[in-house]
Amino acid sequence: MKTHYKALNLGRELSTLKWIRTFQST
Repeated sequence: MKTHYKALNLGRELSTLKWIRTFQST
């Protein structure tokens, strides 16, 4: 369960990073 939470958090962080990168690119 802890690993699943960690993976979910990582995915969320990655998504945020991707969004920020796209926003900065503009």
